[in-house]
Amino acid sequence: MNKTHLLTFVFIFFNSLCALAIDSVEAPPSNWKKGGWGFSAQAEYFQSRANYDEVRGSYSKLATNNSFNSLESTSRIRYSLSRTFSFYAGLGVSQARAIDSVSEKTNSGLSQALIGGDFLLWNRWIRLVPEVQLGATLAPIKKNQTQPLYGDGVNYLSIGLHALKPFSYFRLTGYAGAYIPADGFAKLFRYSLGADWRFTKRFAVIAEISGYETLLKDELTLAERSTTTTSANAGSMRFATYNPALLESRIWLGFKPDDDFELRAGYGKTIDGVRSAEGQSILFSLSFNQFPYANKRRSSGGSKRQNQSAPRSESSSKFKAQPESTETLLPQAPTEFPNTDGDDSLDDAEQILEDRNISE
Repeated sequence: MNKTHLLTFVFIFFNSLCALAIDSVEAPPSNWKKGGWGFSAQAEYFQSRANYDEVRGSYSKLATNNSFNSLESTSRIRYSLSRTFSFYAGLGVSQARAIDSVSEKTNSGLSQALIGGDFLLWNRWIRLVPEVQLGATLAPIKKNQTQPLYGDGVNYLSIGLHALKPFSYFRLTGYAGAYIPADGFAKLFRYSLGADWRFTKRFAVIAEISGYETLLKDELTLAERSTTTTSANAGSMRFATYNPALLESRIWLGFKPDDDFELRAGYGKTIDGVRSAEGQSILFSLSFNQFPYANKRRSSGGSKRQNQSAPRSESSSKFKAQPESTETLLPQAPTEFPNTDGDDSLDDAEQILEDRNISE
């Protein structure tokens, strides 16, 4: 099975399970080129039997041993208009299950459609990428709904800034931004800070702390919001809650079978919060990013440099004519190009290639 068939199979299989979380934040590729495209997907299976109280540091179990779990995910297709701007679009499917002392209820369906764009603002000693995202709900919430919620069920605007600082064997990542939902829901400040250790070319360990805080309070009351969560989600405050806050930790193991494709699996646990669900998560993600011009430029640059540094001679010409020796003639990568794997630098190689293209 070649790469194209494998990616097609993974795409169909993954999207048959789930496709998009309601208010997901996903870091853009750390490197893109004009004409490049990519696909990414993230899934989270969340389980909860408790809610955090109105005072930080404590939580209470759901009544009568109620429980709530949800399968949320994100999937996006991205296209790069230039080496500094890319846009993406996505469509979502989610599922939720609520169990109380009387019944077990499930609900699933299309959750939302979204579009967004990223702009490479700064790429020197640190990489800064502002992002704007618009989401349109495909599953609006009714006040007296009894079927489980699998999202906030509102349209929203998300504005944020991604940051990346690479080092030799690890990189630091961060995000800060605002989540602005419609229908009077609280406006949130969202953040994350992570570290990515690449202990081999193909394997990595990623640790992350993320969360959100209420910036502007809900226009409704706690009693009004609780009416929906009690009747639909067995009391769980996973979605559509009043002035929530949450802090959680995640750890991932990443595997890159090649430079374009990466798989990750992980575990998440909530740490603290206010009027939000306490619980744990099983995580999965995949990403594929294809940059057609990057390899082409690098190869042409390597060939040109080798031709400049190696003068021709009669003996070498005769040697090149021998078909059995062609492997020894493949151009070697120039020494000033670091082994970035498309991720682990501020792309000195990109800058060298860009300067070369401008001068030519």
